[in-house]
Amino acid sequence: MTPNGGWTFNPVVYGLLHILESGSAEINGRLSMNYERVCGAKGYSYDAYNANERFKTKVLPALRKGRKQAVSTGDIYSKIDERYNRNNVPFRYMKEIGFEDCDYVALDVTAEEWYANFGNWFKPMELHIPCKDPIDLFMSMCDHQGIKFNCEENFDEEVNKCLNGGDRFVMSQLTRDNINLKCFDVSSGINDYMRYMKGRLQVKTLQGTFVRRDYKPKGSEEELCIRKSDDYKIRLEDHLKHKSDFKDYFEFCDECMVSGNNLFNETQLMGNENEG
Repeated sequence: MTPNGGWTFNPVVYGLLHILESGSAEINGRLSMNYERVCGAKGYSYDAYNANERFKTKVLPALRKGRKQAVSTGDIYSKIDERYNRNNVPFRYMKEIGFEDCDYVALDVTAEEWYANFGNWFKPMELHIPCKDPIDLFMSMCDHQGIKFNCEENFDEEVNKCLNGGDRFVMSQLTRDNINLKCFDVSSGINDYMRYMKGRLQVKTLQGTFVRRDYKPKGSEEELCIRKSDDYKIRLEDHLKHKSDFKDYFEFCDECMVSGNNLFNETQLMGNENEG
């Protein structure tokens, strides 16, 4: 955005790597509701308003009543394949639409697809990686999939049941000349990230309030067994960071969060506040 409120196109295309239970789906949804040219697996700018209204009127009431089965949004995508809808777009559809008119791309794909689609793009990509505490991320994944973690002494098998999507972040696939990796902390929510993107994307004429897609009643606190023993927590965290399918992801986050590639360093946040 220019000082006089006009708009100039970015020299980069922004990307968001989707990690389950990192807040990335909500980020994609909220950005698509309020900014132009957001192209995401969890929502596009051009149809975000009506997709949000369909969810609010057709799906949310059923979820609030405790219905666990999938509720159709009734859009064209869901009629073709009930697993998908306008807020869960198949990657093959996204590739057919193309990314040429996108300022922001959010994908729920394996790491190799970022290079395949943006390794030789006409603009460099600034790819944003949401970073979350290993234990918190793991517990959220278990909860999201309805898996109860029993804190068994030998936890390898239990861990593997909960972890989902380790192939989304593979350092060797993402380390490319045209892809610049950045990180941000989502431990305290996503509002800092939303402020960071303000001024970097063009504001829509008609904005709206995004309805979260993961609505569910509050569950039990049984999963907190992990935190009852410091020794157990340390062993589990060590396993997640060094032996699981997410070891590349956690290693990257540890290094990036204390580097200049952390989006939330003081200089960048102050600069963004001045823009807004």
